[in-house]
This record gives sequence, C-alpha cells and structure tokens, in this order.
Amino acid sequence: MAEENVFIARQPIMDRNGSIYGYELLFRESSLKNFAEIIDDLAATSQVLISTLTTFGARKLLGSSYGFININEAVVEKGFLNSLKGEKFIFEILESTLISPEFISQISEMRDKGFLFALDDFIFKDQFIEYFRPLFDYISVVKVDLLQNDPFIIKKKMDIFAPYKIKLLAEKVEDMEQFDYCKQLGFELFQGYYFAKPVILSGKKISPDQLAIIELIKLLKSNADIHIVESVFKKYPEMTINLLKFINSAAFGTRSKITSVRQAIALLGMNNLMHWLILLSYAGSGGDRNKNPLFKTAGQRAKAMELFLKNTMGEKNRQILDEGFLVGLLSLMDALFQTSLNEIIKELNLNEEINNALMNHEGTLGKLLSLIEETEKYEVNLKKVSDILESMNATMQDWTNNYFESVAWIEDMPLSD
Repeated sequence: MAEENVFIARQPIMDRNGSIYGYELLFRESSLKNFAEIIDDLAATSQVLISTLTTFGARKLLGSSYGFININEAVVEKGFLNSLKGEKFIFEILESTLISPEFISQISEMRDKGFLFALDDFIFKDQFIEYFRPLFDYISVVKVDLLQNDPFIIKKKMDIFAPYKIKLLAEKVEDMEQFDYCKQLGFELFQGYYFAKPVILSGKKISPDQLAIIELIKLLKSNADIHIVESVFKKYPEMTINLLKFINSAAFGTRSKITSVRQAIALLGMNNLMHWLILLSYAGSGGDRNKNPLFKTAGQRAKAMELFLKNTMGEKNRQILDEGFLVGLLSLMDALFQTSLNEIIKELNLNEEINNALMNHEGTLGKLLSLIEETEKYEVNLKKVSDILESMNATMQDWTNNYFESVAWIEDMPLSD
C-alpha cells in the first residue's frame, strides 16, 4: 500500500456579478508545475474524480458551487460518471472528443438523468460548429476560448446559440477590457487569469490495493452475493475508507447513517460499485500494503472487536458486530490521512454509537477500543486492562484468545508482492 501526495488545481469561474459560479478542477502531476502534460485524458479525468471525491471531498473543494471536469467519449463509454450525483458537476466535453451517434445518445440519456454538460474550448469556425451542433440540445454551458477566436467573429456568430438554453462562458479572460467586451456581448460566465490563476491543492492519497480491486471486480462480474463482497472489503481497510468517503461525498448525496460495510455497499449498489472500482483502477492505484503497518493494525483492531463482541459477550446482532468492526477499522484514520479524527468523521456520516466510540471512547464499543489501544502500547497498563474487562464481565483469557485470533486473521490475509 502506498501513501503519496496527490495534486489538483482549482480555478474559479465567475458570473457577471463577480460571484463564484463554479471551479474548473484540473489534473496536476506535482505542486511545482501549474500545468500538466496530459497524455491520457481518461487517466487524467479518473484521477481528478478520485481526488475530488476521496482525497479532498467535494463539499470542501466546491462548497455550493459547480465542479467543471473534462471528459471525452472514453470516460462516458466506460460508465465512470454513472455512480455520481450529476447535478453537482458540469462535465466539459473536450474539443478532441469523437462525436458519434452512440456518444450523442449516451449524452442525451445522461442529461435526462440530471447530468450537466459543457463544450470546452469552442471555436467559431463553420466546421467546428457543425461538428458539435448535434450536442447543442444537451449542453448547458459553452466555453469560448478568447485566445483562439477573433472577437469580431465571436460577435457575429454567437447568435447560433440563441435557440438553445445555453450559458456562454468566456475562457482565458486576461484583462478588464476583455471582461467588459464579453459582458457587452452577453456572456454570463467568465474564467481566466484576470480573476485568478489555478491554485494547486495537495492532499494525502491512500491508494487502494490493486489486488483488492481485481478481486472485487471479478466477484461483481460473477454476481456474487453481497456478504461475499463485504468479506473482501473487510480484508482491505483502505478500500473501506475510500468507499465510505465516496458514498458520503456530495457527489453521491446520501444522508443515511452508515453502520456497516454491507450497508455502504447496498446503498451504492452493485453496478455503481463496479463503476467506482474501475474508476479507481484507471486513476492509478496499487502498491504494497506491507510498507504501511497502519493498515494491518486497523484490520486487526476491527477483527478483534468483532470477535470479542461475538465470542465473549455473546452478541448475535449482526448490526452490532458490524459496528464493532467499523469502529476498529476507522480508529486509525487520523494517522492515515494526517488530519484530525474529528474532521474525518464529519465526512463519513456515521451513527451516534460509532461517533461516540471513536471520539469519546463511550459505550461498549468505546470501551473495547480503549481496551485494544491499551493492549497495543509498548508498556501495557495491566490494571487498566483488567478494569475495562471487569466492567464488561470478561477475563484476561477471554481478551487474549480473541486478540490472538485477530492477529492470525490479519496475518493470513493475502498481501500484494
């Protein structure tokens, strides 16, 4: 498992009143270059989507504004956008996109489902206009590149959009004179260095294990039962963390309180889960989980809590067992993402019992978490361990049996080479 910095650039898009209408989200390879040499549009779009939804979070990155993201026919064909809440984003169809009858049909269907689209880098040339004309009925925004268009040609030909419900966006506005001229022409949206250069943001990416992605995709293609899919997620803590961050992002839009891995999978649905996994694989995941012991520790904690609830406390309620597993799994998120646990929990929409256990070590789950944290210390406070066990009517032998069973479980887990 590899932990690395991930970068994304964000440039504001303004309306006529100077308010932020949205942000274009741009792929960046590092914090040193405020541009990208993009060889693979599909991989670049995948990385921007994954970074927006899991590393940064759509709410934090966009607020109540739109996110503009570049796409082409391959992104649509692969179904990468199907699991998203379309109205949070405006997807910019690149000028290099192959406009086929199949692509037009897909855009039409997605528009009916609430997805919004823009045309990127539009040029007022007859051949260009006719090539993209079949999409005009499905487009919300046309971005006009001021550097690639003669201002007098823009004025002469912009009425081609009059019959359509399309906002015109002046792109690459570099000074007040251009801004005023475009406003007089009737442009509603504006983007360019006159307002702000793209700002590069960075965050920590926890890359899901490629083996987990392959294993899950195979299961989904074979129509495996949800409990089998859930068991694979339980073996890969990083996958579960990314799943929870995604399902609670503004892009997915759920308000349900998550109590288990199974519930998260059920809410997303098997088809959307497949799209999300394929998207992850295109975004460039992989790595060796042996290099980050936090994932082993998180998985072991989760299993130890589940086993103690089941074997020692006689708990048979599946929801409570799942909650115990989830508390252990998420208890090291602050170390994984190098930010406060409170900030991370806000994004995950967990129920009150899980929140209280993680934040305040309250309730049965909180006691169990305190127990396992004390057990992991270099110098264990045996009295504290005994006091916690006594309050739960359990013995040291009970805890030892479950703890070592969880160690065996995590060690038997297949790891990447």
